Amino acid sequence: MASEASREQVRTFLTAFKRAAIEAGPRITIVSRDKNWNALPELGLTERQRDDAILALTPDDYSMGPEPDDDPTREGDVWVFGAEVLGQHAYIKLKLVEDGPLRKAICVSFHKAERPMRFPFRE
Repeated sequence: MASEASREQVRTFLTAFKRAAIEAGPRITIVSRDKNWNALPELGLTERQRDDAILALTPDDYSMGPEPDDDPTREGDVWVFGAEVLGQHAYIKLKLVEDGPLRKAICVSFHKAERPMRFPFRE
């Protein structure tokens, strides 16, 4: 069963994620996976539009988390969001990683949603 956070916990995560991204340049590190790169032409997005969609997320876009990253080589928890992007639904999995004194904003997944998503703060 996926874990569920409070609206305030989601707001706190998104604020910290966006702050880390902006302080980095702005820069969101995208995990290099074919699925993530193939999503840009499938959704008709540029890299900038993808990053803008991530930075525009609100607690209403929250789906689930935090939960442990399913990749054993990566530490930390992931948070799952969904967003309408150019008329299509995108699945977005984010995390914050401590990197010395800095935090890195990482997008683990950004692709078309493969199944219906639940949004607890919209229900």
